[in-house]
Order: sequence, then structure tokens, then C-alpha cells
Amino acid sequence: MDLIQALSRGPQQWRGLGRNHEDEEFTGRLELQPLVEERGVLLRYRALRLPDGRLVHEEATLLARDTEGRLCLWPVMSELPGIWCHHIVLAEGRLDAAPDTRGRWEARFATDPREARDSFRQEIRLTLDPAGELRYAHAWGLPGGDFGERSACAMRALP
Repeated sequence: MDLIQALSRGPQQWRGLGRNHEDEEFTGRLELQPLVEERGVLLRYRALRLPDGRLVHEEATLLARDTEGRLCLWPVMSELPGIWCHHIVLAEGRLDAAPDTRGRWEARFATDPREARDSFRQEIRLTLDPAGELRYAHAWGLPGGDFGERSACAMRALP
């Protein structure tokens, strides 16, 4: 089983609490939609600021393989003017994402290296734990700025 199948075959509705780059607490909602014979999955993610419920982030993200077989994310986000392909970042010697010995999936997808201070760079980390938690985190750095995790949400499956 690969990461796309693990997401496609699991719960489709998730909700939890998170904190954004302005240190605001929010409720995160994620819907997963398997696509075309489990060859992709669409992630619809929304962050609603607490306590007023104002929408502070929205994205629709495609997780699929590119023409070379690499896992990629293509997010359309409310804050960004365009779409950047985020390629999976694998540990030395790894050819694909795989769960650890406890069945936990963790995948990191990046636009550019963290150290590329001459450009905007972004990473999205997705962690799916067999204990029933899905964590979705965004890290980024502006040109000339420091790179770091800016927003994260830990969610549980809805019944």
C-alpha cells in the first residue's frame, strides 16, 4: 500500500485544533476525496480562527504521482497567487514514502531547499498515525527570511 491508498482507504473527514503563524488558534477541517482508481487524492483543507470562526486559510491540494512516478502535492491556497509543485523529500536511499514500523506515515513535500534564501520556499508535512491522528503542517520562508514551521493542525477522524 502507498500513501495515496492509505489516505484513500481511511476516514474521509477530519477535524482538530491548530495554531497559525500569527499565533492564532484555529479549527482545522480536512476532507479527503479519492480520485480515479486511487491514483490521487484531493485534500480540501480549511482553517477557521477561534473564537470567531473567520476563515483564515483555505486550500485544495492534489496528491498524486508526477510523470516520473514521484509523489507530489499541487496546492491551490488562498494566500498564494499561483500553484507550485511540492515534490516529496525522501531520506537518503529511499525511493518512495513508506510507513514506519508502527504503521505511521510521514511525508514532507517541498518547493525548494530550505536553505534557498533567495526565493520563497515552502514545505507541507502530512503525518498519518494508525492511532487515529492526522497532522497537517506548513513551513515556509520568505526571500531573505528564515525558514520555519508556521502552521500546524492535529486532527482526528469524524464518525
